[in-house]
Amino acid sequence: MKNHFVIISTLPEIFTSPFSHGVVGKALKNGVWSIEIINLYDFGLGVHKKIDDTPYGGGAGMVMMAEVLGNAINFVKNKYSENIDFYYMSPRGEIFNQNIAKKITNDLKNKSICIVCGRFEGIDQRILDFFNIKELSIGQYILSNGDIAAIVMIDSVVRLLDGALGNHESEIHESFSNFNDEALLEHDQYSKPAIWNDLKVPDILLSGHHEKINAWRRENSIKNTKKLLKK
Repeated sequence: MKNHFVIISTLPEIFTSPFSHGVVGKALKNGVWSIEIINLYDFGLGVHKKIDDTPYGGGAGMVMMAEVLGNAINFVKNKYSENIDFYYMSPRGEIFNQNIAKKITNDLKNKSICIVCGRFEGIDQRILDFFNIKELSIGQYILSNGDIAAIVMIDSVVRLLDGALGNHESEIHESFSNFNDEALLEHDQYSKPAIWNDLKVPDILLSGHHEKINAWRRENSIKNTKKLLKK
């Protein structure tokens, strides 16, 4: 399926609100992309649908069991004839950025994307090794679950899909998009009124001279990027 996400989650209801509103929600309603939520508890063991256990070697927390998560992943692989890539949201993964978002956007043209969402102490390492799952992180901090990170990743990817944004120029000129082959932060933005609290919009933006405006925006983007790199 084109532009299709599959989510393996213990909190399927958490995806309802974020994907019901805004640009991403509208794109979902318009069929630009689609999503399927797999409830990991459907693969849980025993009467109580157990999905995790204490870690070998001791320590705090619980770890998702390989048998349970492996069965869920095999279900997804069989359903999509293995034409699907798997990602696991993890604080130790590669830092997610705009280039990765663009890569996943391109991948979605030919295959589905499955995101495995962990919780507590994570998942059994053998799952990552056996299925060769790529780990991604949205930042160097800890969240209560991987579902929140998955929502961030999906939002970033979906807005790059054809038909998601009302104005294609918005994606071209925003932060981290290529400006003359350079990955720069977005330039400062201004709107009406021209003077607010004695603060004026830069004169060049009121000039109507598009070449000079573009030159100013590029210089401003470079300045903003350098400022971030110094932090």
